[in-house]
Amino acid sequence: MHSPDHDPASPLARPGLARAYALVRLALGLIFVAAGVLKLAEPRAFAQVIAGYGLLPGGTAGLAALVLPALEILAGTALILNMKGGLAGVAGMLALFMAVLAYGMHLGLDVDCGCFAPGDPEAEAYHGLGAALARDGAMLAACAFLYFCRRTLGLTPVWPGDFAHKRFTRNKETPSCVR
Repeated sequence: MHSPDHDPASPLARPGLARAYALVRLALGLIFVAAGVLKLAEPRAFAQVIAGYGLLPGGTAGLAALVLPALEILAGTALILNMKGGLAGVAGMLALFMAVLAYGMHLGLDVDCGCFAPGDPEAEAYHGLGAALARDGAMLAACAFLYFCRRTLGLTPVWPGDFAHKRFTRNKETPSCVR
């Protein structure tokens, strides 16, 4: 049996990769939490942005304007806390957002991407769906990096029910920054 210091799969053997995993996970999670909070601050305006894409029937844009930001906050928080489902939720939403942005570009829509909040400065500065699509692609690549780190370092996110026990119990093989 190898000691954690000599086992190439151990996070202790690759501290730079373990730190990068923690930083990317935190940054991506914070982006999703912030985006969700900003959208929930103006749900009616966000519903108008959603309706502008013409993808949802009737009055369902209002419901989507509440559910999507709540899911962003939930997935972002789970990712920050390294809980199971957080990374998959963020990656899945990014794939969905990219598909919607590509659809909007295909139709030639000149709409706010709705990425952070209706009428957000980012949308006004870039005023296009292409920049939002590229940014979401970069964030999806960050998700792929996180999956790579998990596989390479042998990291396993915690189940929500086990969070308190595993999060605050010291494990000699896994640094606290990656648990």
